Amino acid sequence: MLFDRPHVIEAAPEVLADLGCADRCDLVAGDFFSDPVPSGADLYLLSRILHDWDDDRCVVILANIRAGITAGTRLAVVERPVPATDSDSLAFSYDVHMMVNNLGGRERTVAEYRALLHAGGFELEAEHPLPLDMAVLLARAV
Repeated sequence: MLFDRPHVIEAAPEVLADLGCADRCDLVAGDFFSDPVPSGADLYLLSRILHDWDDDRCVVILANIRAGITAGTRLAVVERPVPATDSDSLAFSYDVHMMVNNLGGRERTVAEYRALLHAGGFELEAEHPLPLDMAVLLARAV
């Protein structure tokens, strides 16, 4: 299921058809700032979404996801966490980019994502590293 703003959903059938997967995806128009997400999925995915917004807006997004799902449902968050140490990371460059180009957007540490997830009704269960300093943060609705 793809849940996105109406203008994205309008364009999605052609893109999904070109990729050969239109028959594998339901399309649902909505806005994660004002609408609970559709229920019934085993896993929900936010990929490079939370870093676009300030903490308050992130909590709204997470709370609206939580409102549409049952306890125990999993949420995968793909982001580029800032390391807790002074090690080299692309996250530092992307954090500067976010500060300049996205009002309120920023890269966060895993601890900061944990706090946001908690405030939105989720518990961070695991962090799985990905290439290019990305990670999947796996959380469960509480």
